[in-house]
Amino acid sequence: MHYSSEQLKIGDSLTRAITIRADGLPSMLLPPTTFAALEGLRLYPAQPLLQDSVDQRTANISATRTDIATYMLERPGDYLLPAITIRWWNVRGERIETARVDSIMLHVLDNPIAPRPIAGEPQSWWNWHGFLDFVSEHWLTLLLVLGAVLALPWLNSRVLAAIAQRLRRRRDAYRASEAWAFLCLLGTACRPRADYLYAALLNWLGRFEPIGPDRTLKALKAASHDRRVERQVDALERDLFGPQPGAGHWSVLKLLAALGRTRLRLLRQASYRQAVGSLPARLNPITTRAPAGHPDRPIAR
Repeated sequence: MHYSSEQLKIGDSLTRAITIRADGLPSMLLPPTTFAALEGLRLYPAQPLLQDSVDQRTANISATRTDIATYMLERPGDYLLPAITIRWWNVRGERIETARVDSIMLHVLDNPIAPRPIAGEPQSWWNWHGFLDFVSEHWLTLLLVLGAVLALPWLNSRVLAAIAQRLRRRRDAYRASEAWAFLCLLGTACRPRADYLYAALLNWLGRFEPIGPDRTLKALKAASHDRRVERQVDALERDLFGPQPGAGHWSVLKLLAALGRTRLRLLRQASYRQAVGSLPARLNPITTRAPAGHPDRPIAR
């Protein structure tokens, strides 16, 4: 333990510096020193001083790290700055060794002319000089962060507007699709009115390409090859346009079920024809026709 040889009193300051030197590694790998905070002493740690040097002849690296802290004496009394211990690995001896800085005993005298700290005032963990040192060492990073913060509202508005526009386009494209029209047709089961169902049916047919260019109820009945579709569609038309409205006995569930089966079958057939038509002629015997005299018979290979 060391005793301070100076006559210390309130308002004075005491600076403690710990320097670590090592060979064979850069200074950024040296361990930092932690200074104890004591009641009655205000602690102001400074930025560490790092220094690296390389021997031009041997190319050996030597590093130095200096940690500095200043204690402002605010109250009279006896204080003990605790000892600082650093453990390190001795490469030559292949063992852990310890370097130790002894504790320091302070005796602080009263100073009537020194300003007193205000009771309950929170102690700051940094000082103005430390802040300036930090800014001078990290000014480029702080400038980039400031630019990013200032550009963030503009970027957010642009990005959000682009996302909203893309979502609107996808929504509009889906609502113009055949799948959406058929979903609306299925939704008429909640309110099984003949006029609602008929309008939704025509809207879906206008987007259902597998029945051909003539997208009418007649074309649907011809392409479906399903008597249930024909009977239910005829009953729906009699209900709406017959001499006696309401005379057609149709079922919304039977009609929608029959339409769903027909739709699935026709979509599969269209997908198969598209896949076969995209094959090369040498792999697609369907597209190779027979010679004259048999125009409708394909050649099987």
